[in-house]
Amino acid sequence: LLTEAGVLIGPGPHAVADSAEHPSRLFMVAVGNTSKGRKGSIEANVGRVSQMIDPQFARTRRINGFGSGESLVDAVRGDAESAVRRMLLIEPEFARLLNVAAREGSNLSPIIRGAWESGRLAARVRDRTKTSVVDGAHVSIVGHISADELRSKLTTTEVASGFANRFLF
Repeated sequence: LLTEAGVLIGPGPHAVADSAEHPSRLFMVAVGNTSKGRKGSIEANVGRVSQMIDPQFARTRRINGFGSGESLVDAVRGDAESAVRRMLLIEPEFARLLNVAAREGSNLSPIIRGAWESGRLAARVRDRTKTSVVDGAHVSIVGHISADELRSKLTTTEVASGFANRFLF
């Protein structure tokens, strides 16, 4: 609920630490036993709150799953008429995200780190002729994983690179 509220609030309200602004972008991963967390029930309840507050956001800016850094940038950008750069990414199988980030040549991890740090996302498009850029992005992530999967899938590289320390586990 706090993660979703932060996305709904947007980047305006913020804390300041070492002169850097930190808006309400939260990356949260629920770690628990498989089949015990009731993640579907949790998502449904939080989704109902979001639906009451901002039906358009609930319908178009709460997405499940993403397969690459490029697809994340494209999803946040939306269509040409969209000025909304807020996005809640829900990954019910966080191990899938870790698998994608670990692929050779994947840019998902650095783009997620950038989404946490600033409102500017950039990815080279597939044909390598231009870069897709989004300014003013306000992205939060909710994931779910078992403790065993987290231990086996979270690489030392993702810990050392700063990817893992952006998430509240």
